[in-house]
Amino acid sequence: MGFRISDSTIFARAVRSAQLNRFSLSHLQGQLATGKRLNSLGDDPVDATRVLALRRTENRLDQFERNIGAAERRLQPSESQLASLSNLLIRLRELAVDVDSFQQEPDQRDQFRAEVEQRFDELFQIANTRSADGYLFSGFRSDQQTYTRGGAFPAGVDAVNPTATYGGDANVIQIQINESTTVDASIPGGMAFAGDFDGDGTTDAGRVNLFDVVRDFRNRLVDPAVAGNPLDVTGDLDLAINQVLEVRGSIGARLNRLETTANQIENMKLTLETERSALEDLDLISASTELVSRENTFQASLAVSARVIQPSLLDFLS
Repeated sequence: MGFRISDSTIFARAVRSAQLNRFSLSHLQGQLATGKRLNSLGDDPVDATRVLALRRTENRLDQFERNIGAAERRLQPSESQLASLSNLLIRLRELAVDVDSFQQEPDQRDQFRAEVEQRFDELFQIANTRSADGYLFSGFRSDQQTYTRGGAFPAGVDAVNPTATYGGDANVIQIQINESTTVDASIPGGMAFAGDFDGDGTTDAGRVNLFDVVRDFRNRLVDPAVAGNPLDVTGDLDLAINQVLEVRGSIGARLNRLETTANQIENMKLTLETERSALEDLDLISASTELVSRENTFQASLAVSARVIQPSLLDFLS
């Protein structure tokens, strides 16, 4: 016994087929418009979830790149200023050696003294260098001036004045540059300028306070009979030069590490982008060919539906 299919069922199936073909065509047109195979989780839940995970990883790497940039913005000017400090100390050592030839000429010693006092002022300028983030050498207290000068040089010998008071702290700013690594992004002024490498507020054994050394040099030029031979200050100046070079070496090592990490992150981002593109991007050539096929299918379904839903003779007789 055969089954009779009602006109309403035929009509419903025809409309359903046209709607499905229209949706399929519209979906492909949307993909071509964006150039993406995945525009929502519903397009492919498994691949779409993977793409979201890749994007989160890329965003994390972007943050590390910004962190590396922030660390470089602190360390590079610090190294530049310490390079200037090295040149200053080398110049002072040259003066200490040269002055030995003019021990009996007060006028020449006065010229040297005037330059040393000027270099003492330059010490404060270097120590109090500022960046957009505050004072470079003040540790966590970057809003506080690193060194404050107290008093002026007297006419004679003074082992204390002018004073140099440290306004920063011994803390080091640390910045995370990958999932498991942080880098020291600052140099406490007490380390570079006062020889306080252990952060206890005093000059370490075998280290020197640069302000004390330059002040002592100046006093020796004012009155060698009281303060001592200016040439004898070369030992402390050598310690000062090596001390600054040691700090600069640590900065150089950190900058190299930042550069290496930045390159690694760039390579990782390229790998992630390639993987994400393989999952997410649309094959435009294949999609364009598929679009033509679906347009033809859609037009054919519309033509069939139009034939099916035409009125029959029975419609007029009912």
